[in-house]
Amino acid sequence: MKLPVVCVYKGFPYIMNNRIENMRQLVDMALQSGRKRQNSQTGYLHHYYQGHDETACVTIPLVENFLFVLALLRSRTIVNITEAKTMLEGLLHFQNCTDNQFEIGNFPIYMHEYPACKDRFTAVQVAMAVYWILKLFPQILGAELKRSLEDSFIKMLNHSLKAHAEKPAAYPVALKIGALCQAGGHLLQQAILESEGKRILDHLHAYPDRMAWYCPVTMGAMLSALTLVYTCLSESPWSLFWNHLENTWHQGTCSYVGPAIKEWQDGVEPQVTLYDLFLGYFSGGFSARALRDSIVQLEAVIIPACEDTFNAVSLPKRLDSSFDDEMWHIYQNEHIAYCFIKNYPEINPAFVKGFHPLRIVWGNSQQIHSFVCQGGNSKKIEFLQVLGGVDMIFELDEIIESEDREKNREVVFFTDIHEGLEMLISDHKATTFSFGEELTLRSGGCQLSLVFQLEGEGRFLGHRMLGNRPSQLRLKGKQRFDAYDWQIFMRTIKRSERCVIKASLRVQELINDPDKV
Repeated sequence: MKLPVVCVYKGFPYIMNNRIENMRQLVDMALQSGRKRQNSQTGYLHHYYQGHDETACVTIPLVENFLFVLALLRSRTIVNITEAKTMLEGLLHFQNCTDNQFEIGNFPIYMHEYPACKDRFTAVQVAMAVYWILKLFPQILGAELKRSLEDSFIKMLNHSLKAHAEKPAAYPVALKIGALCQAGGHLLQQAILESEGKRILDHLHAYPDRMAWYCPVTMGAMLSALTLVYTCLSESPWSLFWNHLENTWHQGTCSYVGPAIKEWQDGVEPQVTLYDLFLGYFSGGFSARALRDSIVQLEAVIIPACEDTFNAVSLPKRLDSSFDDEMWHIYQNEHIAYCFIKNYPEINPAFVKGFHPLRIVWGNSQQIHSFVCQGGNSKKIEFLQVLGGVDMIFELDEIIESEDREKNREVVFFTDIHEGLEMLISDHKATTFSFGEELTLRSGGCQLSLVFQLEGEGRFLGHRMLGNRPSQLRLKGKQRFDAYDWQIFMRTIKRSERCVIKASLRVQELINDPDKV
């Protein structure tokens, strides 16, 4: 049984029975995103990757402008097609033609940097758009522009292969290189490229990087690559990845709910990535956050028409999965989903800010809320699945002698600030609490109950105050001092060397059955 296609557009849900209309919405989304960033004087999109919303951008990125050309072509209006061809002719002049064998065929990040190419794989990102231009619009381009674009595309692929051979690219980028060479080589009848692309894809399939499977950013990149080659991913050699996508997508909130290895927050909701657009297309419903204007929406134009559709899910759903020999538990109900790790692993310091040993989401496609465990001063955490929730055992690390109160925060949780959130301590409004007192959060039909207990000797004080989770991305520019979360934490006043804090968390859905956990 297939899921009903329910979409949200400009804040209003509607039924969509036609995948063609769904695709049209994605193209329209990309086109509008590009128009909002197009400069009236240059005709190109202006954007600065490290900039802030209030910054007037003068830089012209190559990747986003090639994506915009594809969006103009896919709109299929005469005016837009003429504009796209003019832009494309100009953009091709910025392909590197230096004598350095590892630079020929690449593109600069920004136009003004030409001929310097500061990213070895900008050509890979450009080629994603160029492939679909050559695949979908060979007749529209005209003979001369088509020939120029084909020559440019082959140079992109050859450069990417050389750069990857010199120093292997990250897994999602390598996947794009393999898929582009296989699909592009087949399209242009370049047998050597096609064969090399297939070899790379087969190798990556045999030796997958599981880290990439648990991050929305990299899963979106993987999907953009694999859909170049497979029109039906569920029946391809990558069907295991497709099953993973189905098992870690929560239809109620239109969001990722799998192990949060590298999960980021943008304001009060999770970061929107190409993954959200792809899975919204597969599941038949986009979240309101995915439809709000962002530069990411330009990438919607590389989502092709696919045969795959998610099947309906029988709820509640429980699933145990493993990552690097660590076991995770995933629970889904209609409006609530959570995931926790059963034993806290050693985490690469580079990934700490995006890692969540526990993450709960609830709400709907209009707004998603979250409650997460991040930070703290524990050398070991054990998570135990119990009826209605999870018990967490925090074994504290060595005592930190510091006057900095933040370093004395032993156990830390965060929940996003939003209207309708009610936080009570033993049924009263308060900002501090002690062991044994119940902290209750009620919001959007969800209730979370949290009780702390101490095993060992020490004096602690619990607090709730404004702050930001480590995975917050929006602390830039005028927003760098804003708070998007409530922090809930236990702070040490004085304790023994060995100390254990137990946190008992219970999750309850109140929407349909107040007694149902």
